[in-house]
Amino acid sequence: MGQTSSTTLAEEEKYSRERADWLKPITSRDQLVQRYRGVLSTFCLSFEERSWLEQVFDKHASQPGLFLGVGSFPYHQDPVKELDLGTLRTAVVLLLGNDEQNFPLAEDEEEEGEGENERAPQVQARYTRILFQSLAPSTSLGTGERSERNDEDIKETLRIVSKRRILRHPHTPKIGTPAPQLPSPSSLPPSHAELLNGRLTQADLQALIRLFLACQLHWADTDPERILASSLGGLEKVTDATLGAFDLDQDGLCGWQSFHRVMEQLVPDVQSAMACILNSFIEKPESICNEDEPTIV
Repeated sequence: MGQTSSTTLAEEEKYSRERADWLKPITSRDQLVQRYRGVLSTFCLSFEERSWLEQVFDKHASQPGLFLGVGSFPYHQDPVKELDLGTLRTAVVLLLGNDEQNFPLAEDEEEEGEGENERAPQVQARYTRILFQSLAPSTSLGTGERSERNDEDIKETLRIVSKRRILRHPHTPKIGTPAPQLPSPSSLPPSHAELLNGRLTQADLQALIRLFLACQLHWADTDPERILASSLGGLEKVTDATLGAFDLDQDGLCGWQSFHRVMEQLVPDVQSAMACILNSFIEKPESICNEDEPTIV
């Protein structure tokens, strides 16, 4: 009885803290990112996936790589300094495309008749852009005029945040606290969605190419570990050959136009390829039990 009372009290105190944060209007980058991450973690990752990420976090925290940038969305061009669990979760959700799967933009569009096939190129282009900006952030953040198109990532973040507008009591779900009105995109720090003047280093480009080529081997063979072990030297040669398709400047850096052109040819469906790469990363152990999934309100 005592333990149950203590547990209930702790949960009530946690809910009170969450409610206090919930009622604060979103006025800063940190508040926006925190609310956005909460929705993604709750509705775009299963209980097993969340538990598994907690288990493997220590292993991957020392090698942030792409996770650090993508996980800082919509501020992926000005990422957080250190990889934490929330950043890792967000990166995995976006790299797997779970945000689009759970909250497809088509549901919010007024125009009818735009099917999945029509939207696929838009999703692909956005995904490729975020990959590039995360690996090669712009060096001119904070300059230039602000525009609606430059706020596209802020608008997308607010769109996701709008999917959860009520905080439910943990023991009495009928009791709910509505969230404050969402801010306008222009009232928040800009995300610079249109800034694509960063440069990708040759080392990062090689690592990315190697990942996608290894993924193609995975698709082509039922035993990818065996084929990779037997053809590692060949993989490196193909990686070097593919690198030659990119136009590098005199410093060995790759710009957006060249990156976008070659990636369209090399990996026509970059999102599916990245999901394939991450599947083994988020493989769920059988020992983790299921939990009832939340309902969007």
